[in-house]
Amino acid sequence: MQEIHAQPAMTVAANPAHSNRIFPWVEFFAGVFGFHGVGLMLAGKPTRGLIWLVLSLVKHLIGAGLLVVTAGIAIACLLPLDIGLSIFLALTVARIQRHAQHAALTPAAQ
Repeated sequence: MQEIHAQPAMTVAANPAHSNRIFPWVEFFAGVFGFHGVGLMLAGKPTRGLIWLVLSLVKHLIGAGLLVVTAGIAIACLLPLDIGLSIFLALTVARIQRHAQHAALTPAAQ
């Protein structure tokens, strides 16, 4: 009798290099909507991500007060700040992933 050996399918879970490419984008778009740190949590940095999330919510509370006091003019500062933080944190998530991928591909030193 002839044995049949199934080849494992190339899935997202089987190829970790492709499984988390979306995390920087999640961080960027969540950050644009005011929830910084979500991508960091997904990328395996839950403490750092939670700190960013709490700080972004505090920033929104302060920003809401500034919007009321300045009759909406503060949006000219708050919106670029959110976009800049989103870009910074998305690049940080991408850097974390590159380091993790490089460490996984590098043979362990003996």
